[in-house]
Amino acid sequence: MTEEINLSTLFVEAAKYLKKNLLLLIGLLAVGSIIGYAYFLIKTPVFQSEAVFQSTLIKPQDVDNIIGHLNNSIKYGSRNDQFTDWVKLEMVQPENPNNKSEFSKNYITIKLTSQNQEAFTNASKTLEDYFSNITELKKLEANSSAILNDYSKRLKHQLNKKYNSENSSLTIQELKLEQNSRLDELAFVDLTVKELSILSVVEPFYTPKGRHENFILFVLVGAILTTIIGIAVKAIWSV
Repeated sequence: MTEEINLSTLFVEAAKYLKKNLLLLIGLLAVGSIIGYAYFLIKTPVFQSEAVFQSTLIKPQDVDNIIGHLNNSIKYGSRNDQFTDWVKLEMVQPENPNNKSEFSKNYITIKLTSQNQEAFTNASKTLEDYFSNITELKKLEANSSAILNDYSKRLKHQLNKKYNSENSSLTIQELKLEQNSRLDELAFVDLTVKELSILSVVEPFYTPKGRHENFILFVLVGAILTTIIGIAVKAIWSV
């Protein structure tokens, strides 16, 4: 009962305060909105764009880790001219990150935030080159290519040996079925070798037409902060 009375009293006092200071509050909100919008206009703009890459050698979690290291180098200044205008990279987590087998295609979406609208023009190729020049990944690519090429050669040798063998105990139909199975496997291996990639561009970063920030948010924050500060100053002044 006491709590209900206290709440009722609080609402009544609040209503009285609003009625008494209505013009002041409207003025503070208006001034704050103008300040927020003015800050939006003078603040360095931020742009954002997305690109899609694919990789058959590294998984999304590995890409995310490498991007984390790259972000740190960008943030703390240990970077080269390629990343001068970059602010942050962010990988969009795929829906089924673990539903992938070895050498299968991983499609990876990456967001780039920059303060330069033109930074997105060559960003996709820059990121692709950055991954391709990582020593550990270059070794992985070379080793994987060697393993797959060796497997392809062995499959071709087995096909030739089985097909040309005069002492085969298989019937013509069985030989044909086995040959087709080996050919399918060989085609898959050769295609895998052809598509082997560390990180390759599927859809490059588009050049954003507008800023990433929403000016409405700046207006609201400016209005709220100015109103709070104004009320606090008035309360202190009235004491």
